[in-house]
Amino acid sequence: MIKVFDAYPNKYFITSIRTTRIIVTQSDRAINPELQRFMAKRINAKTTEVNSSHVPFISHPKEVTKVIEAASTAVK
Repeated sequence: MIKVFDAYPNKYFITSIRTTRIIVTQSDRAINPELQRFMAKRINAKTTEVNSSHVPFISHPKEVTKVIEAASTAVK
């Protein structure tokens, strides 16, 4: 069993997540947006596209907040 930060992963945690959400940053110059889309598709994530650089939480906090709120309601 992997121990992380003095806690053991709960076997029910991973099954409580219904969907994964990814914010694709369309103007990102650190991680190509096409690569972001590829990785999101590979894990079957719901994506939100934002015309932002690599740090959307600074330039688009409202959009990031909406994604976080949507993700919080996806937990059983």
